[in-house]
Amino acid sequence: MGKKKLSGASGASGETHASAEELEARGWKRAGSVTFSRPKVGVGYKSIRDLMGEEYIDYLDLSIKNKLGEGAFANVFLAKLIDGTEVAVKMLKHEHLKNEEEIFLFLKEIKTLKKLHHRNIVQLIGMGGVQDQKGKVIELFVVTEVLKGGTLRRLVQDQMITVHHKQYSIYEATQWCLGVAKALQYLHKATPKVIHRDLKLENVILTVSPRTRKKGEEIVAKLADFGLATLLEKHTKDLYSDIVDEVMKKPEAMWSSLTRTRSNKVVALLEKMQSMSSYGSPSNDESMYSGYAEATGVAGSYGYMAPEVFLNQTYTEKVDIFSFGVLMYNLCYRVIPSLMIMSNGDTQDMVVYAKQVADGFRQPLSDEKIPKHLNEIIESCWSHDPDDRPSATKVVDMLTAVLESEVLDPDEPVGGCCCIVS
Repeated sequence: MGKKKLSGASGASGETHASAEELEARGWKRAGSVTFSRPKVGVGYKSIRDLMGEEYIDYLDLSIKNKLGEGAFANVFLAKLIDGTEVAVKMLKHEHLKNEEEIFLFLKEIKTLKKLHHRNIVQLIGMGGVQDQKGKVIELFVVTEVLKGGTLRRLVQDQMITVHHKQYSIYEATQWCLGVAKALQYLHKATPKVIHRDLKLENVILTVSPRTRKKGEEIVAKLADFGLATLLEKHTKDLYSDIVDEVMKKPEAMWSSLTRTRSNKVVALLEKMQSMSSYGSPSNDESMYSGYAEATGVAGSYGYMAPEVFLNQTYTEKVDIFSFGVLMYNLCYRVIPSLMIMSNGDTQDMVVYAKQVADGFRQPLSDEKIPKHLNEIIESCWSHDPDDRPSATKVVDMLTAVLESEVLDPDEPVGGCCCIVS
């Protein structure tokens, strides 16, 4: 296929570029040469091409096939490199490209993360972008290996809809949790130490879908989207600053009537969820939970946020362990409480929920629902005090011990009746 240029705004060099919307509308078949140099900028700033070096990927080296999906921060496309390798391309949304200093800090962080290699981490291949004549970044994309098994969030969401059809076994869920824990172990032992800060079901992708796997085929869970919290942090903090300031800095008696109403609604919903014998839509209505991207907050997502992060306190890698505990709960109990809240409200309700978690609320655990040893791991991971949470290495050891014991059945059948628990 010959190289095809898209029409769009022209720079002094005659080169053209197209907006993310135009790229999406045309399927982003092939973009022209779009990157401008940045010769006269402040100290420490370079063009994206210069900054990324070997990690830089030009539009011309990508052949976009189709759109895979859309998240809170990016549109995701399936593409091919010149050598025919299939890749995933994440085109960041424009609202996350407003602060130049944050963008270039993000690029430097991504350059460091490119050096990470682990079986349970989605491999970052490179980055690219578009700058106008003044050097302003107007498009930015990340290129990674492509995985076609879907996210854990999609899997659990489907399970919430198809209540009576078991999508996966507890043994498999524990295996995937072990994979995520090994990824965290690797990150936390890296030099310099890497804190993910946005660990959630959406950011864990499977190599193969449980629905389409062949008999005996291994499904590997891989952790994705490192460094994106750096770019999202200021935008989301500004977006929800009013309600965050109110619930953090004022006693409940001084909250506005709207915030008190939100709080009462969230409490009532949580009580209702805890009294339900199962989660899910009785009518199997897929639209009930579709379209609710996880609400992203100051650093991480409100539904997975450690108390010290919400309270704007100094934090360590133990914030990832807290989020891991929430992720493990959601996967093993086959439910996403934050999704239930979002489907009955909005992001500001999630801020209220995060405040309740910061004050000590946790979802109830039941040894009748999943094995006691798994509940003990969840409970230790989401401990309020970071010092009481285990290290990633300890979590790996505990999960390995459970899998090697006879507590779980590796041959547990799937596809039959499933009780999704509260």
